[in-house]
Amino acid sequence: MGRMEHLLGPIGTIQLCCLFLALGLALGFEFVNGFHDTANAVATVIYTHSLPPPVAVVWSGPWNLTGGNSLSMSIRG
Repeated sequence: MGRMEHLLGPIGTIQLCCLFLALGLALGFEFVNGFHDTANAVATVIYTHSLPPPVAVVWSGPWNLTGGNSLSMSIRG
């Protein structure tokens, strides 16, 4: 008896496929949504003339990476 079967009871192939499909869709949505958030943040900085466009684009990369990493570390505990 495998660990998954012990924790969740017997899981059929259809249920596992649906689970992985739902997880894949959720992760894909979050990935695309992150691009939209980044684009909106950079567009706001450029529109307000806070930074020149090349600097805003380069500056956004490390800060988005830092934000994503710190958020994932806070979720993990």
